[in-house]
Amino acid sequence: MKKDICFVYEKHDPLGARQDQRDAVFRALRRHFPHIVAWIYPQGNAPLWVVLPFEIDPGELLRLSKQEGVIFTPGPVACDERYTAILHFSHLEPNDIEEGIRRLGRLIVKYMDLASQTNGTPSSRFVGP
Repeated sequence: MKKDICFVYEKHDPLGARQDQRDAVFRALRRHFPHIVAWIYPQGNAPLWVVLPFEIDPGELLRLSKQEGVIFTPGPVACDERYTAILHFSHLEPNDIEEGIRRLGRLIVKYMDLASQTNGTPSSRFVGP
């Protein structure tokens, strides 16, 4: 059984993220998220905001991610009318951050592939540096 990785506020560390946690987040994002996914750099103890591609519904992504043992907070609509996912990571160890973002990135690619099959448009899903 997979270990659940919870990127949620209830578990965050009120003292803030350590440098090794921040490094792990950005390294994992570059490695595992499709290049079409953007993120907003957190300041201080703020969580990471992931700006999702237009075709992704954050509620549906959360439902699917729970099946993979990853929990995040669906966020509000960003300024460009795209949905966001909020990732609190200050309570997680770097290995868990890497694994959680790997699972989430895989789901985003899968979701985008399904959406492109439905609407007939190719997805931009290049992953990796």
